[in-house]
Parts: sequence; C-alpha cells; structure tokens
Amino acid sequence: MSIVVSAGVTSSGLTISSGDPLTVLSGGAADFSTVLSGGSATFSYGATGGYLTVSAGGALMGPGQLDGFNLDAGVVSGATVGDQGILEILSGGTASDVTALGTATILIESGARATGTMVSSGAVVDVLGSAASTSVGSGGEEVVYSKGAASGDTVQSGGVLVLAGGTASGESVQSGGTLDFEGGLKTELIAQSGPLTSTTVLNGVTLSSGALLNLNSATVLSGATLSLASGIVLDSLTVSKGGTLLGPGEVAGSSYVAGSVGGVTVVQGPGAGEEGYLELRSGGTASDVTVSGGAQMQIDSGASATGTVLMFGATLDVLGSAAHTVVESGGTEVLSSGLVSGDVVQSGGALYLFGGTASDETVQSGGGFGFGANLANDFTATSGPVTSTTVLSGVTVSSGGSLELSAPRC
Repeated sequence: MSIVVSAGVTSSGLTISSGDPLTVLSGGAADFSTVLSGGSATFSYGATGGYLTVSAGGALMGPGQLDGFNLDAGVVSGATVGDQGILEILSGGTASDVTALGTATILIESGARATGTMVSSGAVVDVLGSAASTSVGSGGEEVVYSKGAASGDTVQSGGVLVLAGGTASGESVQSGGTLDFEGGLKTELIAQSGPLTSTTVLNGVTLSSGALLNLNSATVLSGATLSLASGIVLDSLTVSKGGTLLGPGEVAGSSYVAGSVGGVTVVQGPGAGEEGYLELRSGGTASDVTVSGGAQMQIDSGASATGTVLMFGATLDVLGSAAHTVVESGGTEVLSSGLVSGDVVQSGGALYLFGGTASDETVQSGGGFGFGANLANDFTATSGPVTSTTVLSGVTVSSGGSLELSAPRC
C-alpha cells in the first residue's frame, strides 16, 4: 500500500518497508522516519524530510530537500541537502546526483560511493570512501582524506579541492579554482596538462591557467620534480635537497629551497599585502628566476643563483653567490657577504655592496651603486675598475650612473 503525505501535512516516525512506498508531495514533510530494505521514499520538489535513515537495500529519491542529520546505508538519488543539513553515506551506501546547499555537509564514509555530487556556497563534501564527477562551485569545498578516492571532479571558480590523502585522478581545476595539497611529493607533479603524482597519488589532474595551487607548506622530496605551467600560482612549500621546482609558473607566499629551482617567478600572494618570499638555502641552486614587484629573494651562504631578474619593487639579498643578475628599474640587489659577478644594473635599479666580493659589475646610465665598505685603493666611478677592502674588481659605472659611498656597516 502506497503512503502519500500531502501538502501542509507533516508525518513523523514512519517505517517504510517493501510494498509500502512513501511519496511526499510538494509542501509536505516526513521526519524521523526509516526506509527499510526493499522500501522506497520519494520526496517531490518542494517536499522536505529530516532525520531520515535509509537501511541497506532501501532507496531515497529526490528532488526534495533533506534537513537535519540523515543516514544512508542504501541508495540516495537526486535529493537536495538543505542549509546546515547533513547527509552521511555509510559503508555500502551510494549517492547519485545529490546537491548540497548553503552550509550543508555530505560525508562519504569508507566503503561508500557518491557520483554527480554538487556543492557550492559554503557546502562541503568530505570523502573517506569514493566520489566521482563531483562539481565544486563557488564557495564549495571537497576534502579527500586518507584512503578516500576522488575522480573526474570539476572545481569551478571560487571552489576548493583539498587533497589530504587518498587518491585523486582526472580532476579539473578551472581558472579561479583552488587545489589545496597536503603532504610531501615523492615523484613528479605537473600542474597543468600532465600527471600529478605524490604520496596521495594524483593522476591526470589539470589546473587551468589562473587556478591556484596551494601546497600548504608541503615538501618536494629528494628526487621529486614539481613543474608549474604558465598561469599557475603556487603557494608556500619547501624543496628538499635533491628536489626540483621548475617554472614558468609563479610562486607566492614563503618558500624555502635547499634543492634546485629554475624558471619560476616570485610574486605577491593573492591576499592583500601578502608578499612572495623565496629563500635559497645552503646547497640550493637557482637559475633564471624572476622576482616581481614587492617580492623578495634571499640567497643564503652556501647557495648560488644565476640569471636572476629583479623587476620593479623586487629585492635580492645575497649572502652566498649570485651571477649575471639583471636589476631592472625599481629593483634592488644587496650584497652583505659572499660573491656577486657579471651583474647589470639598469636605469632606475640599484646595487648596494656592504661586504663580500663583487666583480665585473656594470651600472648603466641612470642606475645606482651604493658602497658601504672602506676603500683601500683607487676608485674610479666612470669607466675604470673599483677596488676596496671587499675586493671589487672590474666594476664599471657608466656616465650618468649614480655612485653612493655610504658609511661602512659595523
């Protein structure tokens, strides 16, 4: 016998068994009810249900709205989880084409499966089992935990995919979307058209230009390579000795490299006032890194860099060695100790030497050269060599260049 709940009627405490299907019409409600094996409950558009339990072999169908806390060990299809509502898919349970609204939560337990889930505007889907073809809209979030599996998901602008363990494959993060990654990278990770492989085994994940890759201070381990395609922005991370970070993508936040880095651009982060910072630690090497306006790069003692480009507002602090740096207008290079050689300071750029050794430096017309050490020998500020206690040789200040001889540092 069919059970029908009409508009304006609320039923509670129902037990739906095989042969007694439940239908809740628009405007009706059914709460604190259980769908047993073989039973089915259908909630029409505009109908609501809350605190429902679907047993293994039972079925709950939408498109009505689920409020409160709901448990599913059977099948849920086409339903909508309302604001602040919770739908927990238990082991053996399945969910398809379920939509989460507002701050709703869909929890997919180990051994459970979901496909076609849609979350946005503060809603969250937590994956400990498996989720396929999830759509994460603006304000929505999908979190994949250890032993969970996600595949074929799409993260739209404003959406977030958090990979905290488990497996993700065939994921697509569109421009404006964010991929948050937690954990160390063991092998190769390519942040656009190739595979992403890590301790969480990411395969075939694609980040469109304009997407944000947030590694949550993850570590690129020895032997691992992280390659960033053009248009990809990477947040803070650590590159261990033997690890490699490659461009041409961008690095924001604070990153620390004891391995090698090449071809990336250090930029201001996405947050207001958040400046990019890249520290090249002892043993680390850098090549062809660009430091953009407001960002900073530091080369520690025992580290070396070549081909660095400093753009407007950028700063390079050298305590190790730097060769062939190009200081563009508004850029600043500071040598406190260590070695610089073959650098070019263009008009509007500045080079400050407070210690160490500088050789074959060129300061072009309009460039600035600040020297804070004692001068031991002749110092020619036009076309000849500059020599001091810090051993400056072959430094040329072109006509129109600026030479500042400041007091030595104590």
